[in-house]
Amino acid sequence: MSSKINISSIVCGHFSTLRIASTGKISKLDLLTFYGVPLLVVILGVCKDFDLSGDLTSLLVNFGSIFTALLLSVLVLIYDQENKIDDKKAKLDEDNETNGTDNTVSFYNAKKQILNELYYTICYCIISSMALVLVSAVNSVVKVDTFNFSIKSFLFSFNLK
Repeated sequence: MSSKINISSIVCGHFSTLRIASTGKISKLDLLTFYGVPLLVVILGVCKDFDLSGDLTSLLVNFGSIFTALLLSVLVLIYDQENKIDDKKAKLDEDNETNGTDNTVSFYNAKKQILNELYYTICYCIISSMALVLVSAVNSVVKVDTFNFSIKSFLFSFNLK
């Protein structure tokens, strides 16, 4: 399964969609929306010792599961639209060869780029939603008061209660 789903390519692909189309520069507002705000919420939660109640954990798991299912159905629709555009282009190319015409699919490259960006953004949202479900599920199962781990000489300790 790991050879089929490459999370790093999805994250890198999503990061490339944060560019402004006219300038090619990364949008600071998009960067803040997708990475800054979630990181700020996590940091505030850790600093303020935010505790997830059982009801909130259940709500987050349900929300994440439903959101993931809906996004997967949208992903199938995007895949279908991309296939329709490719089929239309292939048919026009075939007709051009037989009739000697030069017809093209209008805005083919722009449509493909938009569908590609939608694909990466939705895949990124699916991964984020699955991470929400995983963290919430682990939070509801783990019954220890503290969690310690170390990396080289640094010791990290989290008070979970």
